[in-house]
Amino acid sequence: MYRHILVPLDARPDQQLAVHHAFQLSRTLGGHVTLLRLIDHGTPEERSAAQQQLSSLSKGARRPPRLVVQQFSETLQELATYVKDRHVDLIVLPVSGHGGINDDAITALALQLARLTEVNVQLTAATARTPSSRWASFHSAAS
Repeated sequence: MYRHILVPLDARPDQQLAVHHAFQLSRTLGGHVTLLRLIDHGTPEERSAAQQQLSSLSKGARRPPRLVVQQFSETLQELATYVKDRHVDLIVLPVSGHGGINDDAITALALQLARLTEVNVQLTAATARTPSSRWASFHSAAS
């Protein structure tokens, strides 16, 4: 179903859950994950920090993900081209889950990517919510 899952990332520190969600999907479905760290300027310092971030995020993977650091000037078009050229089946985008301008921008990006690439795009919240007591009791009964 999803053989190639792409997780585009930026410098925000709250993207771990989206990455782990992609790892779980690939484990279940048998595909592979690419972590794509988008950078603005391509300076050696920026590249080094991006590579360190990817190395840290990839530690929870059962199968090593492909780690890519790439400079994008026109994020939407270049990302759409990347998706098409590499036969990506699913894009997982991390959002904070708290709303605000960043989440609005990522939601708009998700809609545009889905339209341009015809690839499914999933938004994944950066923080796991505690289940309500109704679901917590269901979880306890199932254990």
